[in-house]
Amino acid sequence: MTSTTTRLFALALLLMSTTVAQAQDLAPELQFGARGVVSGNVNIASGQTTSAVSDFSDTALLVGARQKLFHDARGQLVIGFQFPDAESNLGQVFFHRVFVRLENQRNAFQIGRTRLSSTLVEFPTLRDDDALLFTDVVSPFSDGEDSEDSQFGNVIEAMRFLTPRLRLELHGEHYTETNAADDFSLNAAGLSLLYRVPESQRWNQKVLDQLGVSFDGFFTERAGFDGAWDEMLKNVKVAAVLNLYPDPVHFVQLSHQTIYNVGFDETRRVTSFGEMARARSVAMFTSLAYTWRKYEWPMLRASLGAGYKTFPDLTETNQLTLLGNVFYRLGANFDVGVQVQQTWNNGDLERLFEHRSTGFKLALIYSVDQRFNNQFDDRDSILNLEHGYVK
Repeated sequence: MTSTTTRLFALALLLMSTTVAQAQDLAPELQFGARGVVSGNVNIASGQTTSAVSDFSDTALLVGARQKLFHDARGQLVIGFQFPDAESNLGQVFFHRVFVRLENQRNAFQIGRTRLSSTLVEFPTLRDDDALLFTDVVSPFSDGEDSEDSQFGNVIEAMRFLTPRLRLELHGEHYTETNAADDFSLNAAGLSLLYRVPESQRWNQKVLDQLGVSFDGFFTERAGFDGAWDEMLKNVKVAAVLNLYPDPVHFVQLSHQTIYNVGFDETRRVTSFGEMARARSVAMFTSLAYTWRKYEWPMLRASLGAGYKTFPDLTETNQLTLLGNVFYRLGANFDVGVQVQQTWNNGDLERLFEHRSTGFKLALIYSVDQRFNNQFDDRDSILNLEHGYVK
């Protein structure tokens, strides 16, 4: 082979390798995530015992794609569904994530269906709706049959990172309306200011992990009032997460959130879920969680939580819940857990719920997280969108 032919052959190989590399750069990163949550439940209310052989609600499947864009930006598409509660009116499958996200180092914008801003903190419960009435802003447009009405909806959100740990969020949302299923107009809006330490930096002996405050307004039709502000149902949330013992092996964390619902002065009694959402209230939830990391690998998490909700304008009307659980990692991404919860409802709330109820749950949780054509670091897993367990 002559020297000229050798040079041409080398040039051809170089062009081919460059073309392949460029094609890989243009191809998106593909994401696949699944989390199976299956539990055996025993519930005792008013002396009557009911049980479910298998409860697989909140089991979810997610697929997504992320793409490098020009000007140091990236885009993301996520489509996901989960199995709703057994008594839900949402059918067998509920699409809870369908959104497109565009972001760069300092800004993010997303539009579609995803988690509503009804809470600021992810508390260590088996399912994210186990303490819904204490941890989330309750939707005034729902009849209360579906917990997803206060958790998932159509969202348009803009985010600005003021610093790597401090971000400002502005969002408009559509909470599902029980009596207007075909209406997708904007019925809520809010503003949040959030501080959060990246998980990789929690071992730097810093006590403050998260701090947040937000305002949410619901555009309701309030009889006898005119003007958007007077008709708006207003909620304020304040939350903090403290690393009491930020040790890489024995980790102790305290989480708290308070939700103040300004309410409507004319709502002086509660006979429905909608009236409960419109009554003035203060809801608090606090949890203390311990995580054991054997050789810095998460193995066990145990937590105790307590929630209290009071309605100042209603006579002796309040709620109290106590919750405890333990999750143990049997192997990679496979956990077993047990949870016990006791709840009391007093005053007007006894028209909607049992005065006292006790729940026992034994659960198995399996998570799958796979990516193809990796383009980004592994800290932003698609499963971060879902409720977490031992981590």
